[in-house]
Amino acid sequence: MSADKEYLSQRRPVYESAPTVSIVTPVYNQRAYIAQTIDSVLNQTLQNWEWIVLDDGSSDGTGEVITRINDHRIHYSLQAHAGRDHLVQSYNKALAMCSSEFIALLDGDDYWPPDKLEVQVKSFDNPEVILSYGECVMVDQKGERIRYVGLPGDLGVATNHPKGSALKILLLDVLCFIYLPTVMLRTSAFRAAGGFVEAKGTGEDFPTWVGLSLKGRFAAVPACMGYYRKHPLSITARQNEGDFFDDKVTFLRDFILKNNSLLEDIGFSTNRELLERHWKILRDNRFATDMGKLERQARRLRDDRLLDAIGYSAGMDFLERHMAETKEIIVQKAYRRAMDLMEIGSFEEARAEYKRLLAQDASLRNIITYFMMIVSSLVKTNLIRPLSYLKVKLFMLLRDLVKENKK
Repeated sequence: MSADKEYLSQRRPVYESAPTVSIVTPVYNQRAYIAQTIDSVLNQTLQNWEWIVLDDGSSDGTGEVITRINDHRIHYSLQAHAGRDHLVQSYNKALAMCSSEFIALLDGDDYWPPDKLEVQVKSFDNPEVILSYGECVMVDQKGERIRYVGLPGDLGVATNHPKGSALKILLLDVLCFIYLPTVMLRTSAFRAAGGFVEAKGTGEDFPTWVGLSLKGRFAAVPACMGYYRKHPLSITARQNEGDFFDDKVTFLRDFILKNNSLLEDIGFSTNRELLERHWKILRDNRFATDMGKLERQARRLRDDRLLDAIGYSAGMDFLERHMAETKEIIVQKAYRRAMDLMEIGSFEEARAEYKRLLAQDASLRNIITYFMMIVSSLVKTNLIRPLSYLKVKLFMLLRDLVKENKK
């Protein structure tokens, strides 16, 4: 059985009632993954949906896989290739085609758990909720788990209550904690807010969530609501992280100018000098390669009390935690990114990233890991994963033996 047929096997009955959810999927050259995406939609426990699929001129047969499905709920449109720079326009074009009370977002290489739509529709019982999202499983090109992404620990941030609370992470930390395949939106509120926000180099998600944080509450579902795929050809795998950060800050500057009074009303100082200093230190911290420099900048952040000054009441708690982790943060970040690159098959990039770690911690363990990366790149197979699994199993076995001896 082919991969396409395998994923498109089990079909649920089609109901004739008006759609409750409009699914929006711009797609381009996702033949390798689109069948699994389709299967995850067809097998939803909630079947009252319509699917707006906007193909940006795929040339790899993606369209043929989609159009083979004989289902009147799937509305496939093909347009001339516009490219990544016009992705937000494609999203808004698809948004204009939606006819349901709610909108769910799904890229052509991601997929959903079977109960995703049913669970999230219920999260809009509170009329103040305009956006629902959930936890996320990050997977590689084979669909194997890379890591699990939970919800923010701060309930106010997670639910954007009071309104604007999500900006503590979105604006101050310049981080997007809401993953697109987990998102569902209230159509009326989303359209009233202007739809997807376009900002150079930031993607379609970050500026949109920032804008919506001033419009209403979020529902944070404490369960996996989407599988987010990372692979060598994905946009996120090829982004320059420093440039991505800078583009988001450029958008945030404009966002603050446009919403100055509203931000002041909800307790965020819009002092440009303080914010610029904060973002500079944050950028240096995030992409630092020198531990001493990282420590010095963290102390500056503490001494200036920048986080408190710009409205983050938990700022000093955050800073103390940050200082405690300073000595490990560079190594941890380099290790995590290198392992992510290994998971998606980018072996040479993983080796380059791991060299940064070795420059800070040339322990025997890290040298052995780097040697395994070299071997993995030669055989084009991740040899570190099975060794890590074996290490966990041995640890569990030893733990059980210790418990038995204590008895």
